[in-house]
Amino acid sequence: MQNSMLPVEILDRIVQFSYQQELLVLSRTSRQLQPLAETRIYEAVLLRDNNAAFRACQALAARDFVRCSYVKRFYFWQDQRFCQRGPMPEPFWRLIQTVLTKTVNLENLYMYDDSFSNTWIFQAQLPFQLTEAWLNFRWDDKLVTFLERQDRLKVLYLTSGPYDEEVSHRAPQSGSLPALETVEAPMHVTFDLLACSTLRLSFMIDDDNALLFSNFLEAMASTNKTLRSLHVIAVPEFLATDTLRILGSSTLATTLRHLGVLSLPLGEHDTQRHQLHRSLLSFSRLETLQVDVAHWQNGAMMPHAHRLLATELRTYCPTLVRIVFWQGVSETVWRFDEDNGQWKGQQVPGPRYAQREHLWRDV
Repeated sequence: MQNSMLPVEILDRIVQFSYQQELLVLSRTSRQLQPLAETRIYEAVLLRDNNAAFRACQALAARDFVRCSYVKRFYFWQDQRFCQRGPMPEPFWRLIQTVLTKTVNLENLYMYDDSFSNTWIFQAQLPFQLTEAWLNFRWDDKLVTFLERQDRLKVLYLTSGPYDEEVSHRAPQSGSLPALETVEAPMHVTFDLLACSTLRLSFMIDDDNALLFSNFLEAMASTNKTLRSLHVIAVPEFLATDTLRILGSSTLATTLRHLGVLSLPLGEHDTQRHQLHRSLLSFSRLETLQVDVAHWQNGAMMPHAHRLLATELRTYCPTLVRIVFWQGVSETVWRFDEDNGQWKGQQVPGPRYAQREHLWRDV
């Protein structure tokens, strides 16, 4: 009797061109199609609802965890459009931990713990090597120990809650995280990661750490020799000139291509402006500068004022080709046209937020 089953190559092509809902149907059509369809279904697991997350983890744990090997991207966060946010019970995190111990091919992990109390899940023997991690967990010894084993990690985005002196944490061991390139995290976390040769770094300054910022810059400038992009939200006016002075007198003046967000000193502060100009002369590769002019009078947001400021800054740093002006939730991007030697500005529509800006990541 002639075999009625289609070749695996044809079935695989059918699966490749099927939508998500069609894949669910295909997985129930035959035993031959089930593993092919489930490979696509579970390649990216997006969990935004508490109940759906629990059911999905149970599905991953079924049949001796065979589906876990399909997972390459795992996302869990509580989306307020679908559920009420709040701490998840320990049995849920136990199930998450068990599933993660079987995800041998996991590459991207996006996971939020609103209680900041469950880093113990990373103490298990986790077999995967991440390339990207987006984590909302407390920065403590357990999380650091987990990250030390991630030799392929390139991108780390971390929100760790308010700094707590009583929480034990440390810097990763020397030589760990060799592939790490991009970090967005609180300043105390980035301080612990200074030994890593990162290319892009972003963090936020607040009232609690503003006075420590200059010390942080000094330490970073003496340690990191590869940084291309530094995005700080936002450097206050009284620290702007010191920031440029410290960076301009270090090797980072020859590596940085993106710098922001500096609160530009007011025009009447001639001494600060002259210091800023002197420091800008040291930067040999800086292409993008983001400045905050919210503390200026409304006239600073007029196009002619932008053009004058952009021309002034480029006079002292001729490599600048993009300057971004921030005023509250208003963002205006000015680009230098090399052909005619003119600046062209465009206000980005809608409310904008410096912490969500992505130019620094593209360097």
